[in-house]
Formats: sequence, C-alpha cells, structure tokens
Amino acid sequence: MCPNYSCLVVIVVCLLGSVQSLKFKCSNTTCIERTFVCDGFQDCDDKSDEKSCFVSAKTFGIFSAKTLEIFMCQNSSSIDSTLVCNGDDDCGDGSDERRCAKTLEIFMCQNSSSIDSTLVCNGDDDCGDGSDERRCGYCTSPTSTRTTTPSTTAKPTTTTVINPANITGKCNQTDQTYISGETAVEVGCIFQPSTNLAVTCQKGDTLISPSEPSDRILYQTRRQPHSFSVQLKFRPILRRDKGNYSCKATVDESSWEISFSIQVFETPTVTLFPSTLSLQEGDQRNLTCKVTNTGALKTIPASLVWCRPGGSIIDKSKFVRVREGMERLMLKSADASGDYMCGVTNCSETATLVVIKPGEKLCPEITDSRGTEWPQTVGNTTMVLPCPGEFQGNVRRVCDVTGEWEEVNYITCVREEIAQLEEEVASITEGAVSSEAIKNVLEKLQEVTKVNDSSAGDLEKSIDLVDTLATAVSKSIVDDIATAQSFVNVVDNILSVDTSKEDWQQVQKKNATKASSLMRAVTSFGLAAAASQTVNKPLTINSSTMVIEVAKIKKQDITFPTENLEGTKNSLRLSQENYDAEENVTYVAVFYQTMAEFLQRSTTRDDRSTQKEIRSQILSLAVHAGGKRLAELNVDVTLNFYHGQVDDAELECGYWNFNKGSWRTDGCKRSQINSSFSRCDCDHLTNFGILMSPTRVVSEENLRLLKIISIAGCSLSILGCLVTVLTHVCLWRSVRSAKSVILVNLCMALTLAYSVFLAGVERTENKAACTAVAAILHYLFLAIFCLMFAQGIEMARQIVTVSRKISRLEVVLALSWGVPAVIVGITLGVTKLEGYGNDQFCWLTVKDGVLYALVGPALFVILANTVIIVVIMRVLFSTKMMIRKGNREKFMISFRSLCVLMPGSRSHVGVWYSGI
Repeated sequence: MCPNYSCLVVIVVCLLGSVQSLKFKCSNTTCIERTFVCDGFQDCDDKSDEKSCFVSAKTFGIFSAKTLEIFMCQNSSSIDSTLVCNGDDDCGDGSDERRCAKTLEIFMCQNSSSIDSTLVCNGDDDCGDGSDERRCGYCTSPTSTRTTTPSTTAKPTTTTVINPANITGKCNQTDQTYISGETAVEVGCIFQPSTNLAVTCQKGDTLISPSEPSDRILYQTRRQPHSFSVQLKFRPILRRDKGNYSCKATVDESSWEISFSIQVFETPTVTLFPSTLSLQEGDQRNLTCKVTNTGALKTIPASLVWCRPGGSIIDKSKFVRVREGMERLMLKSADASGDYMCGVTNCSETATLVVIKPGEKLCPEITDSRGTEWPQTVGNTTMVLPCPGEFQGNVRRVCDVTGEWEEVNYITCVREEIAQLEEEVASITEGAVSSEAIKNVLEKLQEVTKVNDSSAGDLEKSIDLVDTLATAVSKSIVDDIATAQSFVNVVDNILSVDTSKEDWQQVQKKNATKASSLMRAVTSFGLAAAASQTVNKPLTINSSTMVIEVAKIKKQDITFPTENLEGTKNSLRLSQENYDAEENVTYVAVFYQTMAEFLQRSTTRDDRSTQKEIRSQILSLAVHAGGKRLAELNVDVTLNFYHGQVDDAELECGYWNFNKGSWRTDGCKRSQINSSFSRCDCDHLTNFGILMSPTRVVSEENLRLLKIISIAGCSLSILGCLVTVLTHVCLWRSVRSAKSVILVNLCMALTLAYSVFLAGVERTENKAACTAVAAILHYLFLAIFCLMFAQGIEMARQIVTVSRKISRLEVVLALSWGVPAVIVGITLGVTKLEGYGNDQFCWLTVKDGVLYALVGPALFVILANTVIIVVIMRVLFSTKMMIRKGNREKFMISFRSLCVLMPGSRSHVGVWYSGI
C-alpha cells in the first residue's frame, strides 16, 4: 500500500514529467517517447500510457497537459476545476485549496518532503527515499516504436529564461486531427502566480492582440486570484493558421515562455476532366481524375475511387494509374452514356460521356492562345478543363448550338503565387495589422503583377488583394515611403496598358464594380499614408498610369499637382475656406491616365436617359479634416481638364457615382469650356471627369411621348396592313395578279416586323432573347426591302416590256424571303452574335458595324427602285395618253407611282394607303 496515495502521485507526475531523453516502458515492455504519455493518444498497444492519467490527476488536483474541467474532492464530491485555488472552500473539506502555492510544480515524496515536479524521473534521488524515481518506466533502447497518424500539434516545449519569481505554466492541447476548414480548435494556457503577471502570445514574430477582433479567431485573457489564463480559439482552423506559437508570462525580471506548433492539413481536392467527353462511333478517349493538391495525400493517405450512378465501376481493366493521385479511365463509344464520377474515398466530381449522333453540330479540337487544348465537343455544351501551367482552378468555354467555340473564360484561373498571397493577406487582416507584414506582401504582389502572362483570375484576385490591404491599412497609418511606392506600383501594374483588355472584360462581366473598388482602395490607402507625412511637405509618386499625391497641410489651399509634372496638365484646387485653418488636414489627390477605359457604365434601364461616357482623364480628391471625411463644401472645388477635340456643346462636368455605377452631373457645373479645355466647379469631393453622352440625351417626358407615338404609329400600320390583306382576300377574283401577291406578302412582313418590334425591342434584360429579337427584326426588314424591290421589278415588267408572258412569281417570292435569310445567317456567323442588341435596345448596333448589314441592302433597293421609277416615268410620259394629260394629272400619276415603289410609303406613311 502507498501511504497518503503517494504512489499514485508518483505515477502521475512521472508520466507528466518533462525529461525528453528518457523513454516510457509500456506494460507489454515496448518503449515509447515519454512525451507521448497521457497525451490523449493510445501509443502503447496495451493502452498503458493512458491508464490512471485522468483519475490520478483529478484526485490530487494536478492538471495534465489536457486542462481538466472537473476536480474530485477528497470527500468524493466534485467541483468545476476553475474553482480550485480560488480562496474559497468549495469542496467543503478544504481539499480544493490545499497545495495551491505551487500546484503545478510540487511533488510530495513518500517521506513527506516535497520537491519541484521537474525533478521527478530525472535519474537522481532528489527525495532522498527514491520515491521520485520509482515507476518511471525507463527504457534503454533509443528507438521508439510509435507509429502515428498526422498530429495537429507538436508537444509544447517550455523554456525558462530568468525565473526568480517562480512563474509556472502549462498549455493544453486537443487530441483531434486538424483538417483545414472542418475543425474548431481551442488552445488554453494557465500561468501562476497571477500577481502583477503580464502574458503575451504570438505567432512567429507577430503579436496576437485581443484588441483585434475577428469573426473566426478569438483571443481572450483572464486574470484570476491565483492564476492567469489565456484562450486561443480557431473556428474553424485553416491552413494559414499552421505555424509556431508561443505564450510568455513576465513579472519584473522573471519570465516563463511556452512554445508549441500547430500543424493543419488539407483534405485532397479532386478535378475530373474533360467535363464532357464527346465520342463518335468507334472513338476511344480518357477521363482523367487528378488530385490537385498532391501534398495532402502525404498527410492524409487515401486512394482515388470511380463510381457511376447506382454503384461503383466494376471493370478494373479500364483504370490506368499515371502516378500517385492521378488516374485515367478509358472509355469507348460503345460504353454506356451518362455520368462518370471520381473522388478521394467518396465520389465528388462528375463528368459526362456523350456519344455523338449523326448530324449533330460539333466544335472542333482546337488549342487556344494559352496552350489549353479543347477537345472535339458536341454543340450546346459548357466544357470545363484544368487551368494550364502554373495556374490553379478550372477554365471554361462554351460550345454553342452552331458548333462554334465561344470566348475562353479564365476568370477562375489564378497563379499559385497569388493564391499564396491571398493566404498571407487573410492572416494579416485577422490579427494586428503589422506595417512590416503589409510592406512585405505589397512587395511580393508588386513582383507577381509584373508578369505579362496573367489571367482574368489573376487580375480579379489582385484587385481584391489591393482592396483588402487598403481596408486593413485604413485602420492605421502608412509611415514608410517604400510601402506607398509598392502600393502605387501594384495599382500601376493592374492599370497598365499591357494588361489584357480581354481579361478586364471578363472581370467586368463578372463584377462591374471592380474598377470602382480599385479607386476606393487607392483613396483609403492614400489617406492612411497622408497621416504620416510632415506638415506642408506633400509626397508625390508618379507612375505610368497614375500620379498620386498625399499630404498633411495647415493654413493653405490644396493644389494638385504641387509641381509641374511631365505629361500632366490637368489640375485641381480646393480653398482652405472649406476647413479650419488651425487644424491639420490630410488629403489624397490622384490623376488617373487609364482608369477611364475600365469604368463600365451601369446597364439598368432606369439610368439610360442620364448615362454618360468619360471623354477625359480622371481627377480624384479626398480630404480628412477634423478627424472625419470632408463631404459638403463651403466653396466649390475647381478642376481643369485638357481633353481631345470634341463638340463643346455636348460636354459636361461630372463625377463617378459609386452607388449607381455610372457617371453623374448633379452638383457640377461648367465655368469655362471649349473644344479642348474644360473648367469645372463641383460642390463635393470624389472622382471627376469630362463627360459626353453616347447619344443625345432625351428627357424622361420626351421619351414617354416618343414611346406613345411609336406604339400608336406601329399599331396604325399593323391595322392598315391587316385591312389591306382582308380587302385583297375579299376581292381576290378581281384584283388577282402577281403585283397583288407581292403586296400581300409585303403586308404580312410588315405586320410581323411591327409586332416583334413592339413586343421585344426593349427586352434587354435577357441577352439571348434580345439577340433573337434583333436577328428576327433584321431578317423581316430585309425581307420588306426585297419585296419592295420585287414589286418594282414587276411594275417595270408590266409597263416597260408590255409582255404577256407569265411572270416567275414563285422564284421572285423565294428570293425575296430567302436572300434576307442568307444575309442574316452570314452576319450572325461572322460577328458571332455580337452587335445584335445592346444595353439599350434589341436592335442592330452601329458600334459593331452590324447595322450596315441592313443599311447596305436597303440603300441598294432604294437606288434600284429610283432607277425603275425614272424608267417607268419616261415610258409613261412618252405615251400619247400622257401627252394629252394636263400637268395636274401628270403629277398625280407620278405621285401614285412613287407611293407604290418607294419604301417610305409602306414603312412610315402606311402600306394600306398605297395598297388600296
């Protein structure tokens, strides 16, 4: 028997000892590292390393590496462990307040003496009776037989620097495997004594601050009567949380530091490509299943599995293992069509096998400019492939219904360097903002954005990173010129002329506010940088795409630029009457040379009447006065713009409205303006420019009236056409002729054209429907002009040749309806649907040149019918009947002929009049 349970104390303290060089002998005689004892993992096959840990520690109030929640009193009752050593007798027998002076560091020997617990199991008889060295489980073998799965944390290492105050401490560790994004982790540390104790924790060299709140990371400290506790929570833990951590307690010259490491592993992510496998009869090709983060397989061993709906694939002969984490499935056209799936452990990714039927449209095999090989694909399919080279993510491309490849979409392709920077930036923003960390990230981002071979995804992520960094910096100040220079260089790289216009288009198509957010980021960063400047000594940074000036001023106007800059004539001035002359004022002024190219106008229908387009470079000004952003001005800001030669009557002063996503003019007025220079006065501060309407601006009231007139006019024309057709049907026996047949066809075409026009010309919210409406209108109006031409030919045949030969009416009608279809088909193919509809109307656009596919044939018909009229008039006026007619009768006959042949009579005056 062990007196006073001292044997159990020896066991517990021995198992929790800190001697790293000794081994623990399991009950089955195998040896493991002593630090693996009582760590929550069953490392001994017989589980002896975890036996007695919990009970012994609870019974005697000694806390193991796992901070316990329950304390067992000596009277067999239990209390919350946080009530131990709090100065109150919570147990009722006083056992929770005994041995509190050095609870974590005292070992009671069997001879009733006590020693420091770090001396237990160190090979020396420190107690004098040998009880501190009993049951320590020494092993002489230096080799450990322990086999483990990946651990999330290394065991904490405690380092004492100078400790005359006898500071003690321990940190708990969880016993779970940390998987990024799936696990919530809590780390707790406790130090004693708590009197005058100061505790700080850090990750690497970065201090963890309780004053920096985060939605995901919680850091709390708590001072208790006899201890000081620290709690660090990750909800959930992510890959960027891995690293070396330390918590240090100090009082006067004494200190105690505990270091520990956190390891976080990713689950393997899988891609299956191509997303659609199109096979013709007799073809054979492969589906490839690939783990994109192969490093994850080294920490979380797993294998690829293949499935089909309803069960796993049985035929193993179809699999080809390329390497670890990559397999191919060989498929033939004779295999069952449908979905094939793969994944790690479970099938998570899906691809589709399609057997091509005869006559189906196919997009041909092709290699794009980035080297991505697009396989032959059946029409009306979205193909997904892994991004090429060093890019992460997937690239998409649509094979349309006509068998033509659309534009490649690289918006989700991001280089690995930028993805890593995204992790670094996220780490910065979740903790205390370090100026050095911001500087390092900006320098890296500057180098990454220099690369010419960037993608739309790189561009989008770079803008997001700039925005995030600017937001983080806005909470502090930028006191380093090199940091400001790096920031400007990053923005310069993004706005550089070398940046692909196609990349910008893809970014703006996904999110039209990206350029706007970049301007906001520049303003936020500039104001933070201005706060650290010397009074009345502005800092100006000039780059190829922008000039930025930040300053702190007192008792003076704001003038930008403060010095003449080559290639920059634009300027602005803000009077000091807008702020208190005695207070320090900070401002950021920016001149953007290329930003205007990337600002995309809003496409909402409500804004069409007031939409503007920029016709100058952009000037920006933001001011902080009295600790807040200067909004309303007492005296207008004056801006001077030099721009290209334009009609000065159409120019206006304006600003970019971030909420509307478009240019506005309210609050700005012209004080001086001509064809190449404009001076503006505005009553607020933002980003300014000289604007011109893409089309002449029509007021809302006039738009409403024009719409009413259009509806009424088209409705009357439709009514007239219907009356004409019904009249001919009723009197068909009397009016039957080739000319009447053509006229009826013409009325039908006009009725269809006007009906489609009224129903769909404003349906711009659906791009596909808008394109279809524009194409139908194009076809119908071409058919109208062709039928008018056919009418002219028929009249010329009857009057000029006076032939009784039956006309080839079937051929004429076939050509009148068929030629427009050919023209529209060729135009659609050449333009790839571009130019059919815009953000205003579902009609042909002038900008893309598609309108000329209608104007050209129309001009030809008008010219041809004009020639026919001249010929007919000559024949008519040469007849004896016309010679005897008076001038008034000759005029009426000529007018009636013009009404029949000229397109305006049917399109605008009304076809029913000329028909009747």
